[in-house]
Amino acid sequence: MHSPRAHGASFPDTMPSDLDLDVEAERVVGPLHGYHVACYSVPADEGFFAYAKVYTEPLSCVWNTPSPVAKYAAGPFATGDLAIEAVVQKCDLDLRQRVSKANRLMRWLARAGRGPARS
Repeated sequence: MHSPRAHGASFPDTMPSDLDLDVEAERVVGPLHGYHVACYSVPADEGFFAYAKVYTEPLSCVWNTPSPVAKYAAGPFATGDLAIEAVVQKCDLDLRQRVSKANRLMRWLARAGRGPARS
């Protein structure tokens, strides 16, 4: 499970101290189908879990970001980096499907607009 998209900018020490999380790794990935993904991994008894938030604008940091358009989670995995790769792949699949659905809708609307005028 290796995706070059999962290797975005690394921000190892940007988490605010008041969150009190044991963060293993942080990444900002994108653009990914027109979106930007902020993700991080944390250790747990079962392994590592990763969490991702998706945004429409580029990010300079994983934390203190605007409201996301979507959130994802993945785990457990053997390492924090594997967990991040998995959550980015999950984002990739879902965002690709969203873009495809939006394109189908736009094509349908375009065809519907060319039909006979209705009174």
